[in-house]
Amino acid sequence: GKGGVQLPESAMNDISAQCMCLFIAGSDSIALTVTCAAYSLALHPGIQEAVIKEVDAADEATYESLRSMVLLDAVVSETLRMYSPTSVLTRICSQSTTIAGVRFTPGMRVEIPAHAMHYDPEFFPEPESFKPERFLPEHKDSINTYTYLPFGVGPRSCIGMRMGMVQVKYILYRLLQNVTFEPCAETQVPLSFAKGKVLLEPDPPIQLKIVPRARCQSSGSSNNPTAQG
Repeated sequence: GKGGVQLPESAMNDISAQCMCLFIAGSDSIALTVTCAAYSLALHPGIQEAVIKEVDAADEATYESLRSMVLLDAVVSETLRMYSPTSVLTRICSQSTTIAGVRFTPGMRVEIPAHAMHYDPEFFPEPESFKPERFLPEHKDSINTYTYLPFGVGPRSCIGMRMGMVQVKYILYRLLQNVTFEPCAETQVPLSFAKGKVLLEPDPPIQLKIVPRARCQSSGSSNNPTAQG
């Protein structure tokens, strides 16, 4: 536009390619996180009700309003702790160092067990319990940055982290405006997961009952479909 910076076509192509990469690369992990969040809310109706109140209080889904939804943010963060899409982070050692008596040399491959850390009671008391309050503003600072690793940490952390969080929160916001999630006869508790997969994969798939909210039933079907994720 007028007074703006004119970018060369090559730069625009690079920007378009990076945007496409972010959308495609994150699609599976975003779908998994939304599904696992819905599952967790279905099993914890009190938390789901509180999130719905937060959703209903927002006039619209803007970047600022999504950021202000602290409980929704905490639900997503706790979902990522319990069901992080990748259970192990891989790094290549860049310089010689010794940690806890273990020698690391340049080029050495280092595997970081993020899933195990997320379920260590020393870092997260009652790790098997879904407790979004861990990530509320008044408690969040007590979490050691290097024990919560759904996106990694440091200069090699996930480049799409902020975009991914916004996408997950927006999808859940739109869903919870219109429906609630409930367990059904086919809902597995606890979940089990396929072995040997790069990304976490519930096996069997998650199944839930999706119930139209009362305010939406007049304009939609009264049937309660079962969703599989």
